[in-house]
Amino acid sequence: MRIVVFTFVFLLLVAASALADGLKVTRIDARVDYDNAYVYRLEQQEKLTLVNYALVPLTGDSKVNVDVFPGSNLTFTITLENTFADTPEIRNIFAKITLEAKGKEGSDLEEKSTDFDLEPGNEMKIDVKFYIPFDVESGSHNLFLKVEGIGNHTSFEANFNSLIDIKKLGHDLRITKVLLEPSTVSCSRQATLTAEIANAGSNNEDDVALEFKAPSLGFDSYDKGIALSASNEDPDKIMHMKTAKIDVPAFFEAGKYPIFINLYYKNFVVFDQKIIDLNVKDCGTATTKITPEQKNETIVIQPTEQTGNPTEGVTTSIESSSILNSPMMLPILLGNGFVIAVIAVLVVFGFLRRSRV
Repeated sequence: MRIVVFTFVFLLLVAASALADGLKVTRIDARVDYDNAYVYRLEQQEKLTLVNYALVPLTGDSKVNVDVFPGSNLTFTITLENTFADTPEIRNIFAKITLEAKGKEGSDLEEKSTDFDLEPGNEMKIDVKFYIPFDVESGSHNLFLKVEGIGNHTSFEANFNSLIDIKKLGHDLRITKVLLEPSTVSCSRQATLTAEIANAGSNNEDDVALEFKAPSLGFDSYDKGIALSASNEDPDKIMHMKTAKIDVPAFFEAGKYPIFINLYYKNFVVFDQKIIDLNVKDCGTATTKITPEQKNETIVIQPTEQTGNPTEGVTTSIESSSILNSPMMLPILLGNGFVIAVIAVLVVFGFLRRSRV
C-alpha cells in the first residue's frame, strides 16, 4: 500500500514538473513617458517626485508603482522564456494587456504585441504600449496580462494580474495637436495653422486662452475666455480647436520663421507651449533654353507667379515727343513771329521814305 501511495505522489510531482515547463513570464518592467506640457516640465517635477519607472512584482495582487497621468504613454516590457530544455519550439507567441477603465463601460484599454517564435531555453523581451486618454477616471484600475503560444499541438498560456493608479491634477491643460499646412511656402505665401487643446484635469476651466504668435512675421492671434469641461465629463466639451490663416508678405526674405502656440491658464499664465517653424523660400523663376538660332534674339523670362503688384492687363503706351507738339509753344512762336513781322515792316517803310527824299 505504501508503495502504491509513493508511486502516485511521485507521478503527481513528475506531472507538475512537466506542466511547469513551457512559457514563463520572468520579468515585467513599467515605464512612463510624460507629455511635455509646462505643468510637468516646469512645475510638477519641482513639487512632486514623479516615479516614471518600476520593476513590477510577479506576485499575485501586486501593484505597478509608477505615476500615470492622462496623456501619458505607458510601456510594459515583458521578458518571456521557453523553459523547455530541447523541444518544443513555442510559436505564434503574443502578449495582450487589458487595462480596465473604471466607470467607463465598454471603454477598456487593450493592446497586443506582435507574434513571434521562441526556441527552447531562449528568452525574448517584448513591449506593449498604452496611451492613456484624458477621459479615463482617476483611481486604481485592474491590469490583466495574458501570454499565449503553441508548441507540439499544445497551447501554452501565462497570466498575470495587477493594479495600477491613474492620477489627475486639478488644473491640467494641454496642447494636444498642432498642424501647419503647408509648412513651406514660396510663390503662394499663405499657410493655415490649426491647434487643438484639451483639459486633462479634474476641474472645469472657463478662463483659458489660446494664442498664435509669430513676432518676426508681425502675426498675433489671441482667443480668450475659452471654457473646457473637466476631463471626466463630456469628451466633446473638454477640447477646443483654433484655426488661423497666416499671410507672409512678398518682400519678406527667405528663411525660417518660428510660430509660438501658447496656451494660457487664467488667460495670462502660460501653461503649455509648442513652437513650429514656417519655412519661407524665394519664388523661383522659369528658365528658357536658348537655341543657336535664338542667340541674337531678346529673351524675356517671366516669373512663374507674380509676387509684386499685378500688372497683367495694364497697357503702357510710349509716345514720341517734340517741342513742336507742346501746346504752350504756340503763343510763344506766334508772339515771336509777330515781332519779326513788325520789324520787317518798319525796315521796308524806312527804306521807302529814304528813297523819296
